[in-house]
Amino acid sequence: MQSGLWCERMIKRRQYSQRMDGLDQEPAYDELFEPLALAIGRLVVGGAVLERTLLIELIWRQVGRDGADAVFGRGLIADLERESGGALLRRLVSLEFPEESAEKVREVIRGRNHFVHRLLEDPEFLKAYASREGVDPIVQRVEALTGDLYAVIGELEAGAISGVESMFGLSGPAMLELIKDVDPDAVDDETMREQLVALRGFSPDLMES
Repeated sequence: MQSGLWCERMIKRRQYSQRMDGLDQEPAYDELFEPLALAIGRLVVGGAVLERTLLIELIWRQVGRDGADAVFGRGLIADLERESGGALLRRLVSLEFPEESAEKVREVIRGRNHFVHRLLEDPEFLKAYASREGVDPIVQRVEALTGDLYAVIGELEAGAISGVESMFGLSGPAMLELIKDVDPDAVDDETMREQLVALRGFSPDLMES
């Protein structure tokens, strides 16, 4: 933790020094770390996909245990959508989610959290920042983790989608067509209304399990 704070202070000092060298200039964008920033961006997107997949898995399992009214009738979905991937996983484990799959999810979540929340504590990053070299190996670590993350998503996705299809008694494409029939203007929630409009651009093959 202390090393991360130290690195953050050093970055701010460098930016301050740059401003003092040219008061009319914005702090320079450090192109050296651009590949790392792009790689972490892809990792963040993968993390969001994983959380949505976990949410879908959790919903159908919870409906199977408690019934649809208990899940959809008390605003539980809205609460679940605000939870982190780790919190969703803990709920899933209580619903007989396979431990082998749970450990794979934990592993990629730990890796994602490291690069997203604790990058400034990473020894290899600290060395790269100090020496101005050695960024590529960090990028490779992030890209390898992103590959592992999407592999986990691939393992979970088919079961999550088939579980939802079984829950509603409809295939993915059939559910999409029902959603497209909803008039967005009849929906009060602005975010949901915008999502309905966006979903109209989806083709049925995107919803195949």
